Amino acid sequence: MVDKSCDFRTWAVAKLRWLLRLQIIYLGVTDFLQKRETDKLQKEEESKKKKRVKKRKVRARSGPRGFGQKINEDDEFDD
Repeated sequence: MVDKSCDFRTWAVAKLRWLLRLQIIYLGVTDFLQKRETDKLQKEEESKKKKRVKKRKVRARSGPRGFGQKINEDDEFDD
């Protein structure tokens, strides 16, 4: 005696739907993890570039300071 409400076709369709849901979840999780890893690598590269910039020598700039004015201490105390 086999119950007609639970035949092989409905069982197979139910299992295929279950597998499809698992596959969708798996793809979503792997996509999220890949994006997270690429973001992490990009941040590391940016920090390396910033460190390289900091190591460069800074040359003294000649020319006016501030708003185009140079402060001469000798001029203030003329005797």
